[in-house]
Amino acid sequence: MNIFEVKQTMLDKGIPTEVTEQFAFPETKAGTPEEKIAFVNQMDSLLSREQILTVMQEQDDGTLSVSWGYEDKGKYVCICPRMKKLSQPATVFITFCGCCSGTIKHGFEQDLEVKLQFIETASSPLSSGGEKHCEHRYEIIENQKENYKNG
Repeated sequence: MNIFEVKQTMLDKGIPTEVTEQFAFPETKAGTPEEKIAFVNQMDSLLSREQILTVMQEQDDGTLSVSWGYEDKGKYVCICPRMKKLSQPATVFITFCGCCSGTIKHGFEQDLEVKLQFIETASSPLSSGGEKHCEHRYEIIENQKENYKNG
């Protein structure tokens, strides 16, 4: 969550300035996890439920990130059956994980009834030495459910 974008969304959605001035915004764009939790807690105490939903739903940038992973001995492990056959620990360029990104894309298009455009394989256990989980990013380019309703 980019709290600076949330602040702008609050203003765009008509949250009164006298309310937004009560928030303690972090000093930096990134913000620490503690600052983000404190900010969300402030939202719960200063905004109505409807205002919170209005602001938070605007934080979707038209993309879908799919992440997963499990840890073994403090390291993320790849779930790819092909990789499990390699001598461990194995390190592979992230490009290889595009195969998994394509498989996920197809499954999510079917399940969510949307058309996705692959953006990137953002991280993987194989390319990060087990420091990061799998994350695949897609842009939602067409909502097929809407097409069925309108067609």
